[in-house]
Amino acid sequence: MKIRSINFGCPGIPERVEIELAAAILNSLKSSLCASGVEVQQLRVSLPYWNPGARKDIDLAGYLTRLNENVVSAGIGFCSLGLVRDNKSIQEILSVLPELKSLNACVDVADATGGIHYPALSAAANAIYSLSHSTDPFTNFRFGAGACLVPHSPYFPGAFHEGAKPSFSIGLENSDALIEAFSVVGRKDDLRAAATSLANVLTDPLKKIEKIASEAARGLSVEFAGIDTSIAPSLRQEESIVKAFSQLGIEFGQAGTLAVCSVITDTIKAIPVRKVGYCGLMLPIMEDHGLAEFCGTEAFDLQKLLAYSSVCGVGIDMVPVANASPDKLERIILDVASMSMRLRKPLLTRLLPVNSGGLTDFNSPFILNARAVPV
Repeated sequence: MKIRSINFGCPGIPERVEIELAAAILNSLKSSLCASGVEVQQLRVSLPYWNPGARKDIDLAGYLTRLNENVVSAGIGFCSLGLVRDNKSIQEILSVLPELKSLNACVDVADATGGIHYPALSAAANAIYSLSHSTDPFTNFRFGAGACLVPHSPYFPGAFHEGAKPSFSIGLENSDALIEAFSVVGRKDDLRAAATSLANVLTDPLKKIEKIASEAARGLSVEFAGIDTSIAPSLRQEESIVKAFSQLGIEFGQAGTLAVCSVITDTIKAIPVRKVGYCGLMLPIMEDHGLAEFCGTEAFDLQKLLAYSSVCGVGIDMVPVANASPDKLERIILDVASMSMRLRKPLLTRLLPVNSGGLTDFNSPFILNARAVPV
């Protein structure tokens, strides 16, 4: 188990001084965790839910360029711009996002009180389509559409801060723990035993991380928001979520898959630590070796993945789609938003449109290429 990210939530609209302070706190947190033997992969910052496009005192494109420079200079991996909804902000972000590689953005398409925001949903679909034809189509890795998202999540691009004081949260890369837990289950069809084993594998390491983070937070006078206990995969073939399912005698995508997804999510939601974010099984298709191979097979389809999202953590995430028009992209986002509203749970849509149904050819250390699926 590793820590994928420590995410520092910045109140307000930070400039260089605030970003440097965030970096100092993040590096101190990283040192405390690494000293205890916990690997930390990346440091991140996130901004509040904001509407800078409605503020006449901000040159948004200029600010974002400056923000990206400050983030890079401070040694921070990524910065989430928080949630945006107004079309002016979305368009200004789109104009610079392909060139500003450290920034992530997410459109707020639904919330529990206001319902589905159809103009924002349409803007998100058009943005995804536009980015797929930009100078860097892989920018869609850093852009999403979020429904009923909650503050302080450490996972991008849907992270945003809430409150007047700074805070930090922790996200994991822990599919190896899932494989370890399921490998010792005697009966391949005993999901109760699988749940018990997973809880046993996760509880002590997560309590250790919580203890270190809480003590460090007191010393740094910053709030510890919690750990997103989600199961998040690595790019290693031997750590694939699909391999973990196979240890229970379940071929991913076949009957029984949803049941295992549900058991995993129920188990990690019950781990007795301070929790934040999605807290569910994550299935980012292009970030897991087995899921990338599953994509494009006869067993894969988007509606099946959406069904798994009802008991998982994220939604339709990191799926390459072939020849998708803005209208089709909008329908996918609408399906995810509708499920999110019905279940009152945070879900994200992150799609990577390409021009054909073959294997994608993105060159990135963050993903595996997969066969694009028609929509």
